[in-house]
Amino acid sequence: YLAWPGWGRRWWNEKEPGRYMELVNTEGAARSGGERLSKDEAELEALMLGLRLVDGIKKTGFERRFGKSPAGSLCREGLIDRGLIRDTGENIALTEKGILFSNEVF
Repeated sequence: YLAWPGWGRRWWNEKEPGRYMELVNTEGAARSGGERLSKDEAELEALMLGLRLVDGIKKTGFERRFGKSPAGSLCREGLIDRGLIRDTGENIALTEKGILFSNEVF
């Protein structure tokens, strides 16, 4: 997990292709907006993005950053009980069923 001031930042690029190219050529980047994340937003993003990885979410990194286990949030959603998420000891990851139903998970 990256260490940013606060809980992190999210940004987005210009959507219109002509303006995107103009910004890249004149400013070196096409960023059109951004925002700081709250702790809850950062936690949700870490869960969603981490579960997209084959190995899933490294529990120690998540616990260090948010002060709690990723399994707690996922248990509340019933994802472990439904067999969509597995705890490998070191990581929390999607099961084969979880991969098939990942739209439901995310």
